[in-house]
Amino acid sequence: MSRHFKIEKMKTRIITSVSISILLTILLCAGCTKDTLVGPAGPTGPTGATGPTGNANVEEYDFIVTNTDWLQSGNTWYATYSSVTINKTDAVLVYLNTGASYTQLPYINVTNSIQTYFSNTLNTITVNVNSINNTSIPNPGNETFKIVVIPSTHRMANVNTLNLEEVKTVYHLKGK
Repeated sequence: MSRHFKIEKMKTRIITSVSISILLTILLCAGCTKDTLVGPAGPTGPTGATGPTGNANVEEYDFIVTNTDWLQSGNTWYATYSSVTINKTDAVLVYLNTGASYTQLPYINVTNSIQTYFSNTLNTITVNVNSINNTSIPNPGNETFKIVVIPSTHRMANVNTLNLEEVKTVYHLKGK
């Protein structure tokens, strides 16, 4: 047998083998169709585990006061924030940025004899700064506050509200 004849015979076998493989693949795939009939619904499965309590309706706000935002009444400096939604039964927490962390109001800086506290009405927070000695103090300057409003239906027991990081973790707050 010549070398040319062997090569031709080998080509024929390869082509035949590939053709048969393709034909079998097509036949097998054509036979695989999804049954479109749907049977009756099965029984309801057991209830899954309850997920973690979410923060639906728990709001977090940043309140930045510049030295020109403060207003003075007697010996008290005050600033108001009205871009907040507060209902009568909501828990309102206000924190002052004291540099390395946030401190919940009311806060007394014993070194400077200055107290910072807040009051709220519907949809308004007022932050007040004055001397604990009822003497005149200078403008408080630039201050940053964090406000957290928790609806009464979402308050959780045993939360250390003095610690803003714990409040943010428990209520899944995403702010800075």
